[in-house]
Amino acid sequence: ASQGPPRPVPWLPPPKPDQEKILLRISESCVFKGVLSAGMGGGFGFLLGFAFAGYDPAVTEIKGFWPQVKASARASLVKGWSLGKSFGALGAIFASSECVIDKMRARHDIYNGLAAGCFTGAVIARKGGAQAMGVGCVGMAAFSAVIDTVMKH
Repeated sequence: ASQGPPRPVPWLPPPKPDQEKILLRISESCVFKGVLSAGMGGGFGFLLGFAFAGYDPAVTEIKGFWPQVKASARASLVKGWSLGKSFGALGAIFASSECVIDKMRARHDIYNGLAAGCFTGAVIARKGGAQAMGVGCVGMAAFSAVIDTVMKH
């Protein structure tokens, strides 16, 4: 049972057709997807690092309440910033490469995620040499396949 087109939000003026086209073009661009993924991945990585930094044994061995609070806060910010950068880069590379592959192939299927995962894993592991790039490629492609399968691609 179709309910017809969605009703407009009452407190917003109806969008003009040109504005809709511009917004659609921007939201479907690979740059936008990469920047959005970098921001979301960076935020998630920061929260993850911030949460898990308190488990560092070097911080928990400090004597005194306020010195330990100060060291814990510093360690949380450092770990959060570090993981935020890593997750942001990972998200940006993966989302951008998947978008480019999707547009080049002109179809959206699991193979785009596999190729983007392989590319992302290789780029992230590039400082470790060719073998590390191969392992990164296979690992990220497998992870992408599992996520796509679980999310019912």
